[in-house]
Amino acid sequence: MLGFNMYILLAALVLLLFFVFKRLFSIRLAVLCLIIYALAILYAGYRTPKPDALYAKAPSKPELTGRVVSEPRPDLKNKTKFYFLTDEGKTLVYIYDYKRKFDIIKIGDVIKLEGSLKHPYKATNPGQFDYSKYLKNNGVFTLTHVSHKNWEITESPNSGIWYFARKISELREKIIATHAKNLKSPKLEILGGMVFGDYAVPAPDNVEEDFIKSGLLHLLAASGLNVGIIFGVWFFLASRTGVPFKPKIIIGMLLVGVYALMTGLPPSVTRAALMMELLLFGKLLDRKADNTGILLMVCALMLLYNPIMIASVGFQLSFIVTFGLLLFARFFNFWSGIFLIPLVAQMFAAPVQVFHFNNFAIYSVLANMAVMPFVGIISFAGFSGSILSLIPFIGEKLCFLADKIAEPFIFLLLFISKFTADLPGALQYLPKPGIGLIITLYALLVIPVFSRKMIIIPALMLIILTFKWPSAQNLEFVFFDVGQGDAVLINTPNNRHILVDTGPPGRYSPARTAIVTYFRDNGIKNLDALVLTHPDSDHIGGTIDILKAVKVQTVYHNGTEDNSKIYKAINGFLGENGHRTAVLRDKNILIPDEDLVITAIKSDNTDMKDDNEDSIILYLVYKDFSALLMADCLAGALNKVSETVKAPVDLLKVGHHGSEGSVSEEFLGYTTPEVTVISVGSKGYRWGHPNPVTIALLEEFKSRIYRTDKDYAIRITTDGYGISINKFGDKQWK
Repeated sequence: MLGFNMYILLAALVLLLFFVFKRLFSIRLAVLCLIIYALAILYAGYRTPKPDALYAKAPSKPELTGRVVSEPRPDLKNKTKFYFLTDEGKTLVYIYDYKRKFDIIKIGDVIKLEGSLKHPYKATNPGQFDYSKYLKNNGVFTLTHVSHKNWEITESPNSGIWYFARKISELREKIIATHAKNLKSPKLEILGGMVFGDYAVPAPDNVEEDFIKSGLLHLLAASGLNVGIIFGVWFFLASRTGVPFKPKIIIGMLLVGVYALMTGLPPSVTRAALMMELLLFGKLLDRKADNTGILLMVCALMLLYNPIMIASVGFQLSFIVTFGLLLFARFFNFWSGIFLIPLVAQMFAAPVQVFHFNNFAIYSVLANMAVMPFVGIISFAGFSGSILSLIPFIGEKLCFLADKIAEPFIFLLLFISKFTADLPGALQYLPKPGIGLIITLYALLVIPVFSRKMIIIPALMLIILTFKWPSAQNLEFVFFDVGQGDAVLINTPNNRHILVDTGPPGRYSPARTAIVTYFRDNGIKNLDALVLTHPDSDHIGGTIDILKAVKVQTVYHNGTEDNSKIYKAINGFLGENGHRTAVLRDKNILIPDEDLVITAIKSDNTDMKDDNEDSIILYLVYKDFSALLMADCLAGALNKVSETVKAPVDLLKVGHHGSEGSVSEEFLGYTTPEVTVISVGSKGYRWGHPNPVTIALLEEFKSRIYRTDKDYAIRITTDGYGISINKFGDKQWK
């Protein structure tokens, strides 16, 4: 992930583009931009949240008293979560209760609770979502987990800012409850999301997935467009009832402010609301507005309030798309705007989207063009119904009428989203672009507006950055940190990809959260081989996630059957989807590659109660380099290993997470590994993994030891002679 300094540099480049756009560029202004850039870095460093007293207490089970400072999430199964401010800092609280008694908790309440205070998990693999960094950007460094009986509300606000926030929340809930009488799921969620934001009435997972694939996900969240529509609704109604100009503008400004607060102030709504307020204030003073200048001013104000916001995806998309629309505004008219506005918005959003999410909805422009007329009607009807619902006696009937006007158009929106999502290749995953490529892509979009002659410069840069330069012929191993389990990616010199094991299962399986993410970041869409060394769940648990994400040419396994639920699920998935499978036997050669030989070794298992010894061992030889991946086999397999392995080996992946017996003096005396990797997690500590004797023996033989529980993901690269090692834990990853 880019650091804040790089984001600030990009903001400085946008500032320069603004001056170019206004034809005000000069050396003095360039120097001014550099000074602003330097001051911004210092200010961002000063304002970056620092660990609080709660962080120092974790892990522990303290009793805390504080205030609920965010809307409790209503859509989580048997739990809720909210930000909680105490005298010692801010924490994210989770309360668990299948009876949902926590539904009485509202923003502003003071609560006394007792819970388990922990540090949030951080990324231990490249490309993995870093929850701790995400929370840090919100000034939060801890999580607190609370059971159903360990909390109580001690005070509710009856005045002040928290009382006002509570009333705003109650007003929104009242409006949504009125809409809920007229619309069923998922139409209610669509209207609620478009009007009040994505967490007001969260959409079902299948609907959200369709909107992602169709490129319409932005419609499920409150956006800057909504601010314009809500003012437009008011202005239309006020004009029809003869409200004077200045009261009409002032009341409109108040409505925009209240609406922004009701949405929870996401970056896009905050940006649009501030721009609207400044524009309307200018109208009161009879001043002509400069939209690009106002955009720049609002950006500066938001970053002065919170410089960390510059790393927010919502902030980046809101400002870059708005800048693009303003840049091309002179080309829009009523009819061309229907086609050009979605096109320009998608072009300016695409680089940011691919950088953060590695995906691009192929038909998003067409889908947005198709739904554009419906969005206006749905939003207008939704906002009108929301405002009218507050009128005493007749409000509910007026809201019913507005909802029934919107309903057929919501149906069409859902239909178009589903139809587009089901088209072949609707969502494409792309490698994460480098910062140079992102700058070049935006230059290609922006420069033609100013000078067609200058387009040659970014065009040449694009060719240089995307040209596939001949790469060094290296063999690469990526040992993922999957906790207590195994997962190793082998990238061969001829650009073949082999995954050995897939880590443990789970709702947030490492296969889905780390391995697949790494594949997408690096443009890996196909695996030449997936080797499942043996049926233990910590080795095959993520298999289905891998098979769903990438195309696998052949799935290799050891031929051993298992009665476990996960094994049966994988076996069924392989059969249903027609995946090619093969049994690896002793001395089989896996995917012949130039200068690289990968040989399977199967030990003679005499203990039928322990299937670890049935594991597939892989022996790799590349020029003068060799590696031995032991899966869960112990040192007793040496007799079989020595039939194939020519000592010494340069790299050893220790068997069975470094357990007792995984190595021995005889085993290390034969293999004498220069580098050793142990794949282990905290769950293995209860079984003594890695065993102290194992570590002592490796140290005695002067092997360099790397552990995924301490070093996190480990990358080892060789040209067949030398070895290069990167540890994600030391942030040495490049």
